Amino acid sequence: MRLNIRAKMIGGFLVVIALLLVVAVISWNGLNQLDAAADHIVHEQLPEDQEVRDLELQLALQAGLYLEYGLLLEPEILHKAQEKTEVIHEESLQLEGQLQGEPELLAILVLFEEEYEEFVVEAEEFAALMGAGETAEGLSHIHTLIAEEEQMEAELAELAHLIELGVEQSFLDASAAHASAVQLMIVVSVVAVIAGLAIAFLLSRSISNGVTSVGRAIRKIASGDLTEQVDIKSSDEIGEMALAYGEMQIYIQEMAQAAESIADGDLSIEVTAKSEQDVLGNAFVGMVTNLRQLVGQVGGTAGNLADASSQLSTAADQAGQATQ
Repeated sequence: MRLNIRAKMIGGFLVVIALLLVVAVISWNGLNQLDAAADHIVHEQLPEDQEVRDLELQLALQAGLYLEYGLLLEPEILHKAQEKTEVIHEESLQLEGQLQGEPELLAILVLFEEEYEEFVVEAEEFAALMGAGETAEGLSHIHTLIAEEEQMEAELAELAHLIELGVEQSFLDASAAHASAVQLMIVVSVVAVIAGLAIAFLLSRSISNGVTSVGRAIRKIASGDLTEQVDIKSSDEIGEMALAYGEMQIYIQEMAQAAESIADGDLSIEVTAKSEQDVLGNAFVGMVTNLRQLVGQVGGTAGNLADASSQLSTAADQAGQATQ
């Protein structure tokens, strides 16, 4: 396949552009990974952690309200404690929906919900006993309430810890993806720069060497040296120029030989133009033809002069005889 200089340059630019597109794709992919990690952390893991912290707070407030009711026996306090039950159920259900894709965390939450139901039953029984005036029996339930509360707080703390570990791991994964993308971008960018420099160097050297060789050969021809050879195997414009130089060199050598033959008086030399557009060759052929015609005319004139001289000599002899 023949490739000219323009095609080679366009091909080199396309290679560099392709490498730059690879860099852009890597950058885009890395940014997408970072966005996905940030979205997962902000919209999933952090709300999960916040929900667990709210559950811990609501549970501590509810346990405190039940104990406060046992001391003060005010119905308003009991009512507030019972309202916390509905709040905790709603937040627990919301957190359960958020943890659907994480079975380990979901199992801890389910265990918490089961223990919370027992805690509510125990707390209501404690409140009923204290409200009925059975203080001694009611106080016997305090240790159970406290133990259940501590157990649930431990489960919520474990759940929060696992969620925080997930957040930390997500940050680490995002950082690793970012570092990998940056390294890959740097490598591909360096390869693109090296490829661009190599293509530019090879093209410039090819063009420069070809033009220099042909220019040197033409200068040698101008000084009369027809022996300079140009060895360029390229198929581009430089190669065509070198091929044209070789043909011109051969043709000039032929014309030089023909000129030497004409100078020696040999007009039998044959020179033909290589094409209809070969102006120099056509002119040289015309010059040789005209020279031949001129020499023929000179030869004919010399013959006529010889005949006339012979006739004059004869007439002179006849005139001499007549005079005598």
